[in-house]
Amino acid sequence: MNRREFAAALGGGASTLASVALAAAPPSAAGSSVPEALNHPRTAAEVAANVTPVDASYPPLDLRRYGADGSGSSSSDRAVADAIAACGASGGTIRVPGGHYVFSDQIDLAGRRSIIIAGEAAATGGAQAATHLTYAGSGSGVFINMDSAVGCQLRGLQISHRDPHYTGTYIKCGNAGGNDCSLCAIVDCVLGSNAGPGTLHLDLNKCIEFTAERCAFSFGNPSVRGQVSSSHGYANAIHFRDCQWTASHAPPVQDGGQAWSFEGCTFEGVLSGAAGALYSSAPVAAFNALSVMNCWFGDVSGAGAWLDIYGNGVVISGNYLSGNRASTTAIALHRCTAVNVTGNLFDQVLIAVDFRSGPCRGILVQGNVASLVLTGLGTPENVPTGSLVWGPNFGLATPGSIHERLAADGYCADAQAGLLRQWGTATLAAGASSHAVSFPLQFPGQCFNVVFSLSSGGHAPSAYVSRLSASGFVAGLQGVTDGATLYWQALGV
Repeated sequence: MNRREFAAALGGGASTLASVALAAAPPSAAGSSVPEALNHPRTAAEVAANVTPVDASYPPLDLRRYGADGSGSSSSDRAVADAIAACGASGGTIRVPGGHYVFSDQIDLAGRRSIIIAGEAAATGGAQAATHLTYAGSGSGVFINMDSAVGCQLRGLQISHRDPHYTGTYIKCGNAGGNDCSLCAIVDCVLGSNAGPGTLHLDLNKCIEFTAERCAFSFGNPSVRGQVSSSHGYANAIHFRDCQWTASHAPPVQDGGQAWSFEGCTFEGVLSGAAGALYSSAPVAAFNALSVMNCWFGDVSGAGAWLDIYGNGVVISGNYLSGNRASTTAIALHRCTAVNVTGNLFDQVLIAVDFRSGPCRGILVQGNVASLVLTGLGTPENVPTGSLVWGPNFGLATPGSIHERLAADGYCADAQAGLLRQWGTATLAAGASSHAVSFPLQFPGQCFNVVFSLSSGGHAPSAYVSRLSASGFVAGLQGVTDGATLYWQALGV
């Protein structure tokens, strides 16, 4: 165009100038009608993965670039598969704007590294994420497969299913025959649907170093499962922070593993109205090195136990455990070793700590506060002599009542006065010069006094107490003529 033609075009006004500019612009890429200046060129990673953007007006790794339908009227399967492929070996963040995205096939992150699928959780300012992923499949399949993934995350998503007959798993984090799923996470996500009998939200068998933060889980059956004994499973270093479980069809967290932690989490009763939070189905599925701290357990009207576990190296501290005083148990322990129950508030429960099956060894119950707790310690006969340290606690029974073990070797702990009385027997051989006695309970503070006597036929010219401690004493004897029985009593706090 020469100067005269250009001047004539200017004389034609703004519309003429715009038409000239568009006429001079080169064709846009990927068949888009948007001018080239507004398009995002195809990346090297997209070329390498043989991915062609459907709408180049969106930047790389925006799910809409690959044809995702945020209205939910058509499937976004191909779009997410292309976005994952476009991440390449180095990973990347796939942006999924607010909308409703439907998937008929599995979202496959198996073996992938450092891929984040990020929605817009905060867009609504409420519990429901603005980005909603719905699985339209049926049967018992897996919606999001993270087997052998490393460093992959789901952020800001609402995840649910549509078919009421679907009984599968939302997210599977295991070993696909290569590496364990490791260093993966879900953050600011909402999982669950009331369609059908409930699903498994997280399958963590053969997963290590997994984190869930600020997530809400509903309608799980169960919601989270760790190691599976039939497949020699394991689930190690699993962390939940500020998460919530509601409206579960069964105790939501089942069959743990090693080094699990729950911090600042909330558990409400299952749909039957019963209590249920953490559950071990067998010793092989125990929670080992478990930490439950600063959590809330409540809104329950029926029976059951909040923590019903096999476990070793367990810390339960700083929690609020509430229920129906007529039937709810706060903590039920099965063949547990090294359990520390400290600084908790028990409110309206039938039993605070119940030793369901034994032996339970190395148990510390100390510094707790209780309101309307009928029984502080249940079935204490499942704790061997010397394996329980109790108190001081406040109100771990209705004021004025007692904790007791009425047996030949037993104790009687007055919750109001704070006194602990213990007694027992020991068999002596003829000519015995001493006998060491261990108390059924170690005195939390100190033992004030011990007295003992011998049965007839065991008279000794000299009998005395030595090495008195919080855990036991030695009965010194001289000249026991025949075998005899030693009867003793102790008082302390």
